[in-house]
Parts: sequence; structure tokens; C-alpha cells
Amino acid sequence: AERCDSLQSFFQINSLGGGTGSGLGSRVLEILADSYPRVYRFATVVSPSPTSDDVITSPYNTLLSLAKLVAHADCILPIDNQALADICRRSVDIGGGGGVKKSASGFDDMNNIVANLISNLTSSMRFEGSMNIDINDIVTNLVPFPRRKFLLSSMTPLVTTSSSVMSGRLDQMFTDAFSKDYQLLKVDPKSSTYLACALMIRGQGVEISDVRRNIDRAKSWLKFAHWNQE
Repeated sequence: AERCDSLQSFFQINSLGGGTGSGLGSRVLEILADSYPRVYRFATVVSPSPTSDDVITSPYNTLLSLAKLVAHADCILPIDNQALADICRRSVDIGGGGGVKKSASGFDDMNNIVANLISNLTSSMRFEGSMNIDINDIVTNLVPFPRRKFLLSSMTPLVTTSSSVMSGRLDQMFTDAFSKDYQLLKVDPKSSTYLACALMIRGQGVEISDVRRNIDRAKSWLKFAHWNQE
């Protein structure tokens, strides 16, 4: 970090259920907050599944670690083990354009989904582009209050190690992004109120006019806080 010309942020990836992930992860975040208080800290945390987790201390580890995350992380991307397992077990239509692929249920597939999430999130830092954003803009735009820092993540198309990427229509991808089947947390995103929302699109051949049209279409079914309708 001391050798960086322009240190932008720290990314930490850890689990919440195990003792090492929750304990060491919390301690590292605390040290970073103390040593680099002005540098944003992103935490991608995997929460245990109530159906597949058999470690009796997981609920305690998770709750204690969450308290440290709220205190020391600037932005938190929670990933649900159950959501990952369901995605990998399901027959998913990659990109919504036909050609159903059966994805194997395994740790490689689950890890690959999380890796793709972080890769997409940081791509604007690592590649040149006319509309690239600074990674810290995510915190500026999506964390309106200091303690409201948990982001709901989704991706489309969903790609695992055992499925190939297929191109999908932009309209369908917008719809999928707000579907509960594409969320990396077991929730229905249409059932509550949004404080903020950001859509990051990668790839060639995407017209701004199509993006704006889909944003206007999404506004008709998304409920936003009255003070932030944009």
C-alpha cells in the first residue's frame, strides 16, 4: 500500500460463519481503519446458510463480525451461501437468450460467481473506457447514510465454471437483474424500498438510448425513497 501512487481502496473477502473468517477478518478491518482512515474499505462477506451450515458457533460468529463490519467497513457486499448454492443447482438460462445450461453444484462454481462479481465491480479501474467510474463513486452514490452500507448484489448473465457465456438481450438482462433468482442474497428486491440503485454494464455494442429506455421501464416497478427518485 505504501508503494502505491494512487491507493484507491481495500477489498477484503472473508466468511462470517467460521472463526478465522469472522475473527481475523474483523481484526484486519480494524487495523486498516486505524492505519488508513481515509482509504475506503470494501468487504465482501459470505454469510452462512441456515440449511447447509452445521457449525454451532456460526450464528454467534456472524453477529459479532457484523458489528465490526458496521464499525470499520465503508461498503459491504454480503453474499448468501444459500443463494449461491441455489444458483448452482438450478438450470439457468445464461443471459435469458435460450440454451439452458445445467451448472454443477460445487465450490468452484460458487466461488466463480463471487469472483465475477468483484471482477465486474473493479473493471473500470483496470481497463480504459470513456465512461469508467472511480470505484469510490460506488460508496458516494450507494451509501446515503453511514450505517446504510449493505448492498444487494445481482448479476446477469450468471456464469459458472461449468457453463458458457451466452449473449442476451439488454431488455431481458435488465429484467433479470431485479429478479430474485439472480440475487446473491436470498431476498426479493421488489418487495421493499430502494435508497439507491446502480447498474454497471460491460461489453461492446450497448447503446446509451437502450440503457435509458430500460431505466425508465425499471422505474415503473421499483419503489424508491421519495427523496431520491433518480
